[in-house]
Amino acid sequence: MQYFISYQLPHRHFIDLELHITNIQSSEIEIQLPAWRAGRYQLQDYAKNIQRFSITDQNDQAVHFQKITKDRWKVFTKNIDSIKVKYNYFAQQLDAGGSWLDEDLFYVNFVNFLLYVEGRIEEKYELNISLPNHYKVACGLGHTIVDSTNAPNKVIQLNASNFYQAIDAPLLASAEIQHQSYQAENTDTIFHLWFHGDCQPEWVKLIPDFKAFTYKQVSIFGDFPEQDYHFIFLIPDTPVYHGVEHANSTVIVLGEASKFNEPYFYNNVLGIASHELFHAWNVCKIRPKELMPYDLTKENYFRTGFVVEGITTFYGDWLLARSGVWNKELYFSELQLFLKRHFYNFGRWNMSVADSSFDLWLDGYVAGIPHRKGSIYVEGAVACMILDLEIRQAADNQHNIDNVLKLLWERFGKRQIGYTATDYISLVNEVAGKNMKSYFDDCIFGTIDLAERLNNALQIIGCELVTKNNENSYVHIFGFIAALRNSELIVELIEPDSPADRSLTLKDKILLIDNQEVISEEGVLINDLLAEKTVATLTVSRHGKIKEIVIKADGKAYLPDYEVKEIENKTEKQEKAFENWLRS
Repeated sequence: MQYFISYQLPHRHFIDLELHITNIQSSEIEIQLPAWRAGRYQLQDYAKNIQRFSITDQNDQAVHFQKITKDRWKVFTKNIDSIKVKYNYFAQQLDAGGSWLDEDLFYVNFVNFLLYVEGRIEEKYELNISLPNHYKVACGLGHTIVDSTNAPNKVIQLNASNFYQAIDAPLLASAEIQHQSYQAENTDTIFHLWFHGDCQPEWVKLIPDFKAFTYKQVSIFGDFPEQDYHFIFLIPDTPVYHGVEHANSTVIVLGEASKFNEPYFYNNVLGIASHELFHAWNVCKIRPKELMPYDLTKENYFRTGFVVEGITTFYGDWLLARSGVWNKELYFSELQLFLKRHFYNFGRWNMSVADSSFDLWLDGYVAGIPHRKGSIYVEGAVACMILDLEIRQAADNQHNIDNVLKLLWERFGKRQIGYTATDYISLVNEVAGKNMKSYFDDCIFGTIDLAERLNNALQIIGCELVTKNNENSYVHIFGFIAALRNSELIVELIEPDSPADRSLTLKDKILLIDNQEVISEEGVLINDLLAEKTVATLTVSRHGKIKEIVIKADGKAYLPDYEVKEIENKTEKQEKAFENWLRS
């Protein structure tokens, strides 16, 4: 398969594509555009971004074809041995899974627009891309310049062994790309850092930190699956936080650029990079059986999202602490934020993390209706933390979840065999040296509150789960949280069966509290107006109608803050276990 990719007027955001298909040996063929991409288990229907589409034969005569699904075409090829498919693609999605074209940047995820022929998905792909001569290129696929005679453009060529490799190597090209590379001590792999945007990476700090967490990750698995790896960062001027994993690269889009040098932004760079690198093993190679291989035409249902994303989410930050990149205080502050996300998601009471994985294809990436589902990322990460601690207890601190992952890599990832939920459970039981049915019943396939189980597990390392009332008194008295959005105070979270749940609804706009305005020149006054009250009248705008709502406290405390703290008087065994947990 041979592609020619170019563009004429980049401000219009349209990429021009021409696919040459040769060696046709049947009277009709079917060509397919992916409906989704790996890393986001949701139909995305890329065909909606195609404006024009035509097919000609080797003599440039029109070939009859028929669209038979939203992203599949039947081509009638009797007495035709080669065709050219010409179409364009609208590239105006600046996140880690999209494509973007403008006067300064050519950035593409090939999965958005490359076609394959049914039955020929394993054939080689040659991609010829016309770019301005002065553009630098970042891509996991090696490239060569094959034509530089048509100034001011050059043509670069990428070669992939099959369609799957072609769509798993996003490309960024621009005049302004900053680049450095490094090598961890325990692998021959060369790791590349690419930055595009209005930013100045502090390389003298960045490189050692990346080396440290890379070394720790390779140490867990024993080796790295690729010869080179590329961190491709886009730093736009607008707020965004998104990363997508690929076989030997990741695209990470973080904004806004004006905040690049702030400490929290730097920690976001580290956190998302550690997360995505871990995916180089976990899912790019260690993959659920249901995704072997990817069927890009429809949903690929699987229930092990708690392994794919939950474990990866937990390890991303945990390994920054274990490698010494983050100190204990910073890691515990991040842990507090993620526990809050877990305990404030009341959908976990209605749908297990395994079932939430299955329903990714339904509504897994949007808020959806209130309290319907959990998050494979957050709930899966909490479940991973509990599992690690319980394995340590069962194995007298001789084993932990690292051992489970190493076995997944050796027995499934390296051999390119997909694992099942049963396989994973079996490995956990093997490492723990006992039947872990209670853990899986509660944490993976159940919907119980995990606070007590987590607190018990933390005792193993001399820590405990501490709860305290929210600093805003109205939150724990009435059980809701409101936030200022576009100069309006909006109800954003309500705990089920709380006083707020009996009278308020999500997205209510709070206008008055006991006839007093909630917003003044001094700011939002909700906490002051509700301080220590047990009854109040709220004037709200609900679906465009003004309503007066009476809210009454019931004496219970709601929406507490959660924090992991070290026990003051740890035993020697707990001290040793804590050190092993955070620094090994």
